[in-house]
Amino acid sequence: MTFLTDLNALVDRFESALRDRGLGREARRAASLSTRALLASGVAAVRSLDAIVNNHLGDDEVARAVWTRERRVVYPRRTDATPAPAPVAAAPEPPTGTKAA
Repeated sequence: MTFLTDLNALVDRFESALRDRGLGREARRAASLSTRALLASGVAAVRSLDAIVNNHLGDDEVARAVWTRERRVVYPRRTDATPAPAPVAAAPEPPTGTKAA
């Protein structure tokens, strides 16, 4: 073998490794997106089941308390993305020593 033949073989192997590395990244990214979608679907199913059970239990407060305790579903607290409204300024007080109308 010659130097150029060896160099070309190394370059080919390097290019192949770069291609495989890129494919690995894409595969991981696709798997991550798929996992997120499946988890979101599962959470939606659990929320639906929670609503169905709560509706089925109706006014039975004891059964609903047991269900709430044992379901082991923790709903994250919602954060309001909109800022709180600014407080309304109070009406100005009349100057001291004058009668208010």
